[in-house]
Amino acid sequence: MKNVFLVVVVCSSAALPVNTYAAKPISIRFESEDTTGGNKRFSNYTVKCSNGALQLLTAWHKRKQWCIGKQSTINCHEQQIKAAKKACNT
Repeated sequence: MKNVFLVVVVCSSAALPVNTYAAKPISIRFESEDTTGGNKRFSNYTVKCSNGALQLLTAWHKRKQWCIGKQSTINCHEQQIKAAKKACNT
């Protein structure tokens, strides 16, 4: 009976989603606002993650596009929280 219980516990813990253990954003802080050479405005933000890491986000088009990295236009998302979650898991 103990062996059956042990097997059930081990199997159920293996079935947990992987993102349960992934780092999550704790806070998002505004850092600065700037413009590119072509006069496109953007804002820089810092994301503090639950694993202690700090990640950078760049907001474009009046915060309608959020990209991972400083002054980046790659790996972008429409929602700030979605971009922050992706940044914490990189």
